Amino acid sequence: MCYYDAENLSEPGFDAQAYDWKLFEYLKKADWIVDLNPRPLLNFFSGFAGTLGTQWSCFNLPPNTDEYNAARRHLVPYPKDGLVLKNVEPIAESIVKHLATPFTCDLDRDRNIGSYLKRTNKFIKALNLMFGVKGSRNEK
Repeated sequence: MCYYDAENLSEPGFDAQAYDWKLFEYLKKADWIVDLNPRPLLNFFSGFAGTLGTQWSCFNLPPNTDEYNAARRHLVPYPKDGLVLKNVEPIAESIVKHLATPFTCDLDRDRNIGSYLKRTNKFIKALNLMFGVKGSRNEK
């Protein structure tokens, strides 16, 4: 999905061997994210889709299917046999159907837009429980 040049030189503030900052810059310019990870544990791309307002396709595997990852999502049926060569065509057909019929109406596109905000709020609550709240701006 992204081009990474291992020969690239480091820039101030960026390590050339840590290419995630390049991926983020690439994703900011993307029109669509296709995540074909058969073990979506961290929901990396759903987070980007929610943040950037980008449509994305992914396999219908948990946690992709939960309410926190629903923003602008298009589910691809995960084949019973897994990711083997004979399943390439049905997977590709599903993705092409998504790309051919994107959300054209803002109501459809934004139907689950609050899901990303719910996910972010839960994450912040969990961090506050773990580390405690370090004061607020309203304190005197």
